[in-house]
Amino acid sequence: IQRSEMLMLFRLSVYILLFFISFSEAVISCLNEDGQPVDWFIIYKLPIYKMEVKGSGVDYMYLDPSVMDFQMSKHTVNSSKGALGRTLTQLYSRYTSNGSVYMLYNDAPPELKYPSKYGHTKGVLMFDHSQGFWLTHSVPHFPPFPERNYSYPSTGKYYGQTLLCITYNYTQFPQICEHMQFLLYRICLI
Repeated sequence: IQRSEMLMLFRLSVYILLFFISFSEAVISCLNEDGQPVDWFIIYKLPIYKMEVKGSGVDYMYLDPSVMDFQMSKHTVNSSKGALGRTLTQLYSRYTSNGSVYMLYNDAPPELKYPSKYGHTKGVLMFDHSQGFWLTHSVPHFPPFPERNYSYPSTGKYYGQTLLCITYNYTQFPQICEHMQFLLYRICLI
């Protein structure tokens, strides 16, 4: 695909997303460990080996504006009870809704071949008429397609992984889309 064709497809995708945006009941946001909306959070998923001691590969450290430093989470990254699971549950519970839109992108998507021609980018965008979240991360084969429900892949357990979630006002969505056209990302679902 030529760059001009890629830009045209991207713009078409944006127009389709904007067309399907309508009003919804609950506001979409990054959610903290207790399920409350936050402006942002950072997760550092610990590698399976920490100082030559084998761990679980699903433990993580968590930071958001309400805490002063990274803290070990009482949850695991493969649980829907932590910040990541709670945030993505919004996607899994609303993916068929006309009141929100989402896009998954990953250069190593679940259940698909891993081509090398795309940017090394991974993330999730989800918005409604007022706001939404942008989750960027380093986890291959993640997240699962919405029809599959939330889970964390075994491919993300061995190495350390980072995840950053930021809540944005809907008015910032066009700037995010403009930025996205330069990432050379692979759309998994839109």
